[in-house]
Amino acid sequence: MRALAVALAAAGVGAACGGGDGDCAVPATPEVTAPTGDLIDAQGRAFRIAGSDYRSADGSPHAATEIEIWRMAGDEPIERVWTAHLEAPAELTRATLEDGELEGSASLEGALHEWTDHALRIRYQSECGAWSEWSEDRTFKMDDGSSYLFDPDVIRVVELEIPPESFAAIDAQAVGPWPYVPDRDYYTGTLRFEGQTFEGVGIRVKGGCGSSRQLTGKAGFKISLAWDDPAVAGCPDDRRLYGQKHLTLNNAVQDPSFEREYLGYTLYRAFGVPAPRTAWVRLKVNGEDWGLYVHVESFDRRFLSRWFASKDGMMYEGGPFCDLVPEQVPPAGGEECFDQEFQAAECDQPAAGEDPTDWTLLGELAGKIAALPDGSFYPYAGDFLDTDEFLASFAVTAVIADWDGYEYGNVNNYRVYHDPSNDRWALIQSGIDNSFDSQPAFDFWPVTAVLAQRCLAEEDCAAAFAARVHDAADLLERLDLGSEAERVHTLIWPDIMSDPRKEVTAEQSAAAHQSLVSWIAGRPDAVRASLAAHGY
Repeated sequence: MRALAVALAAAGVGAACGGGDGDCAVPATPEVTAPTGDLIDAQGRAFRIAGSDYRSADGSPHAATEIEIWRMAGDEPIERVWTAHLEAPAELTRATLEDGELEGSASLEGALHEWTDHALRIRYQSECGAWSEWSEDRTFKMDDGSSYLFDPDVIRVVELEIPPESFAAIDAQAVGPWPYVPDRDYYTGTLRFEGQTFEGVGIRVKGGCGSSRQLTGKAGFKISLAWDDPAVAGCPDDRRLYGQKHLTLNNAVQDPSFEREYLGYTLYRAFGVPAPRTAWVRLKVNGEDWGLYVHVESFDRRFLSRWFASKDGMMYEGGPFCDLVPEQVPPAGGEECFDQEFQAAECDQPAAGEDPTDWTLLGELAGKIAALPDGSFYPYAGDFLDTDEFLASFAVTAVIADWDGYEYGNVNNYRVYHDPSNDRWALIQSGIDNSFDSQPAFDFWPVTAVLAQRCLAEEDCAAAFAARVHDAADLLERLDLGSEAERVHTLIWPDIMSDPRKEVTAEQSAAAHQSLVSWIAGRPDAVRASLAAHGY
């Protein structure tokens, strides 16, 4: 069913007409072949539009093409925002936005609306004047331009101005008692980025017991453009930098190569597992060069929109040695183990249907896991847990040997998200700077976390896990991440050498890179050997 055409026809808008001579054959209805994907980069106006080949039963040549883009509200078209009419001898099955005209509100903004649903349709006219039916509508969302911030081929510069009183307050919360991450507050400062200035942003340090640093060293930072400064009356403006309200700058003090997060998250995403985008920035604080940082996409609602059917669920972050068991999960357990990613605030009221921003859902999740009888984890956990996503995430974690992730060692660096559209939970890995362990034979079978233990205790779940591990190892090989590591190293090496706050020598960083490349080369065979040794 051509949803857009039907809706518009019902409203008497843009109905296709035969036209021309009564003996003129109507061309075959075309198909939209581009854009592909659900999310289209908003940078510039030159994204590609394409239709299928022209066909007409009587051989009448292709004379013209019409293309329309409509802004949608749910499934309903509410405004035509772009149109093009192309005539021979112009290219009639290919176009860009430059070949047409913006209309209505898009014309006022000078671009299609960012982070907005659209539908595109196309029709062809024969030389004898007959128009085809409109194509099936191709729905897509315009992206927010954030790909500019996560371009893996460019190192951008971020500048922070932190006044003395904020500097002292931020530094006082920089490092807390091991192993727990201290509660940290945002303090006011200014963000500058390529000619844009955002005053009154919130700034705080980030990192756990292994990566947190005082401001005398190479501290990592979180920056919030949406922070509500208590010293300023009223609510903050709705500000974004290329679609982002939050910037996360990791100091890579546990990764001398500065490459692990980029490579690891690349594998997660390629395997279909929710994971952030990454790039690199050069950070300046109060005019002083602080060196190279890894810019990691923040785990906010816009991130959730890219991966889940609904962004309106609740998400929690687990701390070190803190598992999804009732005795550790608030409100039954201590709140030092988990953080709420979203909290109710006067200036940030929840949307209709949004999950409650308290501990209720996390407590329910831990209770459901504990209530599963022995031997019934798989597939019955699928009633409340996205087990396919969990197994895929678990498999990639095993392949990249992230001993500091959820399943292994410290039961650390993870988030759980409740998707209200299907009432199921997903596990999201984070903080993977300790991945790509230096030993290719990293044994991924001994696990620590409750979900991993319950899975591997059952043969059917263990076999499903083994199959996903095999697939992830194959993907690691096909992606040729060793070559990508070499490319990345060439890009960031000058900034590593000149980094005034790095905690290793340039020689140690170069050695870490070479070790990483060698590790990646040997890892797929090491994984397959381990699978075979366990009968898979």
